[in-house]
Formats: sequence, structure tokens, C-alpha cells
Amino acid sequence: MESIFGIVGKDFVLVAADAKAARSILVYKDDEDKMVQLDSHKLLLGAGPQSDRVEFSEYIQKNLKLYELRNGVRLDGSATANYIRGELARYLRQGPYQVNLLVGAVDQVSKAEAQLTPEKAAGTPIPSLHWIDYLGSMVKMDYGVHGYGSNFCLSILDKEWQPNLTLEEATRILKLCRNELDTRFLVRSGKWIFKVIDGNGIREVQV
Repeated sequence: MESIFGIVGKDFVLVAADAKAARSILVYKDDEDKMVQLDSHKLLLGAGPQSDRVEFSEYIQKNLKLYELRNGVRLDGSATANYIRGELARYLRQGPYQVNLLVGAVDQVSKAEAQLTPEKAAGTPIPSLHWIDYLGSMVKMDYGVHGYGSNFCLSILDKEWQPNLTLEEATRILKLCRNELDTRFLVRSGKWIFKVIDGNGIREVQV
């Protein structure tokens, strides 16, 4: 019954996930955080079997940190998503991970980029959201959903999303999605975790 959501705003990415860890008719816990912090401005959300989700998320988190330590360079949102997609594809015919992912990130315009595009000042936040499935398919999106929520909430996101959303507007849209799932499912999804990524970093928000 799990669902993960992401939506891009004017200068932020708002993500949400249910906090339930369950299998069949059993619920193991209802405070599971399905978001892994890759660095100060990136989050990886996973949906799938608990073992695959946890193992692959931690594998990606540690290898990105190792890359940064070895090379002295932190990958931006697009490069991070492409690396993750490549790892999923590499394992596809060895020991595939049954995990679907969302990668939310906020990068900043560099001084070199600012010289090429004068309309964007250096340090301007650049939000991005990448949707990746267990087969290694990847696409950059303005909003994305994995899990049962995609059956009911993509139409809501398609109708409500618009460029340059404020945090309040994005929060309202994801609340509509949560309410829709509570209406459609016999079993309530329970607690949700909402986090926002912006120029100041990552923080949890109460909805």
C-alpha cells in the first residue's frame, strides 16, 4: 500500500512518503522513513520490498560519499540520478533490485553558468526531480509518484501542478493526494512524512 510523491516548486522540491512498513496483512512499524539523505541538498525516496529498498538506498548513499571523498567533487542532481539509474541497470541481469525511486535535488547556479546565462544569478536554486523505475528507466519530471498512489493521484497532480508553485500550494496538492488515498483504500495509509529541499538544505515539514 506504499506510495511516494515528489513535486517541484519555484525554488524547492517537496517530497512525501507513507511511513508504514508492512508485508501481506502484517504491519511491522508505522514510523519508517523511506527517504535517504544523499547529501545536504539531495534526497532519495524508495518504494519496494523493505530489503531491496534499504540495501540499495544505503549502497547509493555510501558510494556517492566515496566518490566525493575520492574526487573532491559533489555530483549535481542530474549526475546523481544518472549514476543511480546506471547502477539499477547494471544489476538488472545479475541480482535485480525491485525498487522504484524518486531523486529530489536542489543545485545552485555556478559563477560560470551565471556568465553564460545572465538572467540567472550565481547561487540561484535549481530544483529537480527524477523518476526512476526498477528496470532502470529514468525521466526528469515536474512531479512524480511511485506505488499505489500513482493509480489515483497522477490526475490530481496533472490538474493542479503549475510552474513556480509556492510551498503552500505544493503542500496543498500533496494533501489532496493523501486525502484521495484515504478515501479510496479500505486500509488507511497512516502517518506520512513530508520533507522539503531548498537552498538552505533539507527539513521536515508538518502537514
